[in-house]
Amino acid sequence: MTSFVRTIQQSEPESWVEDILSRRDDAVPMPMRPGKAQPGDYVYILYRGEIVARAEVADIEPVDTIIALHEGCDMRAKALVHYRGGWQRAPEPAPKAKGFQGIRYVDRLGLAHLDAEDWG
Repeated sequence: MTSFVRTIQQSEPESWVEDILSRRDDAVPMPMRPGKAQPGDYVYILYRGEIVARAEVADIEPVDTIIALHEGCDMRAKALVHYRGGWQRAPEPAPKAKGFQGIRYVDRLGLAHLDAEDWG
């Protein structure tokens, strides 16, 4: 698997993150395309230094567009990561992953074991 972490800036409102995590069968805009990722991998959400949730990747759609994230915040998306089902919340505080922004593969962060864990 080549699951990856998508960082949400700590300045983003918690209510916006909770809105994302309440959705099912939706897509997450990405600032770049996670080229190694495939359907069946996971996209993990990192927020304020903690991995808070994951969803199974259904498809990765290349795009080049401006997307309104929430009021007053837009981003240029290079990919939409479509996921199936809903978000699985981390069963306990997940390992902290600091020192990067954007997208990182979990195996390069030493977190590949997260893919095998049951998050119920």
